Amino acid sequence: MDQLAVLSFDLEDWFQLTGRRVGISPGRVTRGRLRAQVGRILEMLQRHDARATFFVLGMTAESCPEAVEDVRRAGHEIASHGYGHELVRTLTPETFRADLDRSITVLRQLCGATPLGYRAPEFSIDRASFWALDVLLDCGFEYDSSVFPFRGRRYGVPDFPIDAHRVTTPSGRSIIELPLAVVPAGSQRIPVAGGGYWRLLPERALGWAIDRFGEQRVPVLYFHPAEFDLRRLNPPLRSAAVLRLALQQNLGRSTVAGKLDRLLARRRCVGVREFLARPDALTRGTPAWAPPAAAGTGGMGLGIS
Repeated sequence: MDQLAVLSFDLEDWFQLTGRRVGISPGRVTRGRLRAQVGRILEMLQRHDARATFFVLGMTAESCPEAVEDVRRAGHEIASHGYGHELVRTLTPETFRADLDRSITVLRQLCGATPLGYRAPEFSIDRASFWALDVLLDCGFEYDSSVFPFRGRRYGVPDFPIDAHRVTTPSGRSIIELPLAVVPAGSQRIPVAGGGYWRLLPERALGWAIDRFGEQRVPVLYFHPAEFDLRRLNPPLRSAAVLRLALQQNLGRSTVAGKLDRLLARRRCVGVREFLARPDALTRGTPAWAPPAAAGTGGMGLGIS
C-alpha cells in the first residue's frame, strides 16, 4: 500500500459544532462565508489532485445548498453528518433514525443519490450508543467513521481497533468502521486526526505522527470549513462563554491550511469510497469489538474538535 491518507471534511458552520453549549442557534448559517471556505478547500484539493469525503450536516445543506453543489461538481463524495448535530449518545434509536432520515432526504434531493457513509457529530458513537450501527445499516449506510479510538474527555472508545475493519453490530450484522487517526505511544494513544489537534499541535509533531503510519496503515483525517477561513471567526453573541468559545476555535486555526497543503504535497489523499475500493483497505481477521468487562488501552485525556 502506497503512502495514503483518507481525507474528510465535516461540512458545517463553525458554531454548529459547539455553539449549542453557549446558546448560539445552530440553524444560523453565514452562507457566503461558508461557501468561500469550501471554495478554498476545493481549490487546494484540485491543486494537489486529491479527493475527499464531505460529511454534510443536513441543516447546513438546507441553508447553503450551493456549497454542497460545489463539492458535488468537483467530484468529491457526499456523506451524512446527520441533520441537526445531535449527539447520538443522547438519542434513542427512534430519534436517531428520524435525524438520519431527514439528513438522507436533504442530501438525496440535492445530489440525486443516497449517502453511503456517516459520521456522528462529535464522534458520539461510543459504548453506550453502539446500537446506532444497526440503525445505520437499517437506513442503508455501508460505512461509519464515528469512533475515535482513544480515551477523550468528551468522546472516545479507548480499546477500539485503530484500523479500518468490519465490525459486528449488536444484531450480528456487520458494517465497515473507519476510526479516526491515533498514534500508539507506549500505553497511550495520541489523537492526530485533525480539527483541534491540528490547530494546536506543532507541524513537526504532526508530521512525525503521520509518518509513523508508514505504508501499511492509513490515517483517517478530518477538518472543518472554518479552519480554512482567512478571517477571524466572530461570534454572533457577546457573552463571556461565547467569547471563550470563539477564542478556543480561533487558537491555531490560521495554521491548518498550510499544514494540510504541505501534507497533500507529500502524501496522496483519497475519499472513503475510493479507499474502500482497494483490495487491501480493511484489516483482515480483526475480531468483532464489544464493550469489555475491564478498561482497555488508555489514551490522552483530551476531547477537542
